[in-house]
Amino acid sequence: MQTNLLNSYVGLFWLSKDYSSITDINGLKEFTKDDVKSGVLVQPIGGHYLHDFPRDIPRGRVELHGKKLKIYLGEDFPKENFNLIKNQVIDSFKLDQYIDIIIPKYHYHWNLNC
Repeated sequence: MQTNLLNSYVGLFWLSKDYSSITDINGLKEFTKDDVKSGVLVQPIGGHYLHDFPRDIPRGRVELHGKKLKIYLGEDFPKENFNLIKNQVIDSFKLDQYIDIIIPKYHYHWNLNC
């Protein structure tokens, strides 16, 4: 998924049912290198519940926590798909200059039954 974003962002994303691709992004919030250096928390604008998507669609979010970018996914997310989705997140949110600080977070909150 290509976007026309010029800067780096955190945000929300939705995945295909087979967890192989990002189908939509929203809730974008810009951050800067200074935010990363200072170790602040930068979260997306709003939550998934504010958007008109069925709850049975896999979803996730990208947040800046301190000096790490965390990609939140459900515990049921197939871990073998992480690099595929990570690359799409990097492209969609313009995170290519931050590749070395991106880490996955698998959490029950992002499971489909929550």
